[in-house]
Amino acid sequence: MKKFFIINTVCFIFIIGCATVPVRPTIQDTQIINAPFDKVWEALVATLAEMGLPIESIEKESGIVTTDFVIFASGLATEKVLGKVAVYPTSLLYIWSTARYKLSIFAIKKGEDATKVKITTHIEAYESNVTHNWMVCYSKGVIEKRIFESIKMKICQEKKGIIGIFVKEDGYVVQVTEDGPAAKAGLKVGDKIIKINGCPVSELSEIICGLRGEPGTTVEVTVMRNNKEYTFKIVRVRLKE
Repeated sequence: MKKFFIINTVCFIFIIGCATVPVRPTIQDTQIINAPFDKVWEALVATLAEMGLPIESIEKESGIVTTDFVIFASGLATEKVLGKVAVYPTSLLYIWSTARYKLSIFAIKKGEDATKVKITTHIEAYESNVTHNWMVCYSKGVIEKRIFESIKMKICQEKKGIIGIFVKEDGYVVQVTEDGPAAKAGLKVGDKIIKINGCPVSELSEIICGLRGEPGTTVEVTVMRNNKEYTFKIVRVRLKE
């Protein structure tokens, strides 16, 4: 009986000992946003409010915002949801029952129309089978990306100059307004936007913010069509309210 107990204990310790420590992935946690500090700050605060994140402290003068923990996964789906946003310790015996995160955000003015934003995400998951503890996990950058895109989208929505197209997340044009600036310039449904003003774009927020601007200004849009690149110069018109 003692031998059986010892063997089982050794096996248990061996399995626990085989738990892997997560490797912190390289993520984009810092961005320069081309907008004045006040506009970025306003968009940041609005984004946190929309996400339902409880503010722990906020100080505009120093550009620092911290949030309290918020639970984003619980129950049987915890591991699946957790895996989408973080890397976490693994073991055959680990069971994750709850996951939570909090943020520390620092914004600083880098120029009249440029603001640097750094987002630090602290993610924890509760292991309920062996350790019965909260364990540190490392962000994959998904949460940070969502916040950055929301900030940029809120800022660019204030720009009233448009070219009259609708674009999907993958950059493909799905609708061109009849007799609009884009239609007159030659853009077509099915074109894939790859550059704006000569700069490569891939994120929807980059595309929308790049296309918008002051009415009467010109934007250069490069698309991929039938495996060939075409560039169009389009004059923005005022968005109808």
